[in-house]
Amino acid sequence: MPPPNTFTSDTFGARQPFTSDAFGFNDGREVGLRDYIFSRPDVETKLRNDPQAVIDAISEHNAKKGMITLGRAKIDKCNDLLSKLDPPPKTLVELGCYVGMSAIGWGDSLKKLNESTSETCKVFTTELDETIASVARDLIALAGLDDVVTVLDGPAAETIRKIKTEGQIDTVDVMFFDHW
Repeated sequence: MPPPNTFTSDTFGARQPFTSDAFGFNDGREVGLRDYIFSRPDVETKLRNDPQAVIDAISEHNAKKGMITLGRAKIDKCNDLLSKLDPPPKTLVELGCYVGMSAIGWGDSLKKLNESTSETCKVFTTELDETIASVARDLIALAGLDDVVTVLDGPAAETIRKIKTEGQIDTVDVMFFDHW
């Protein structure tokens, strides 16, 4: 039996037990990702306002750095599942944003499914660490989805309660749990 706080998963390409610090996060790689993306020569010509290109750029960087993101294949699978919902979902809450890769996928998908903007669809995603949340916000804005995707700083229970109390959200069509 594995020791406590040890998980077995192939979610990140691992088939052996790993501990919660095996992959590491909040170790500077998140800011390094943002620096890499915004230093690319094609940031304005290819990445700006192209969610799929931003996802691909994040994936390219993550392949070298081993960051714990959802990944292109899983984003595509989730988007396929969303496309089968009738009516199309308009409000999605994601618990666990990290650098925003999945939130970019959600926002792009909801926008396409609803052929709309923030007036009719919204993604709320939570991130506990404010530095990592700022990386996510920058990448989401680069993808052109900051009108659809809102990154909420702080514990998920508190931030969801706050947006409900403030009237920013009434119902949730899809909830995605991506907590570490």
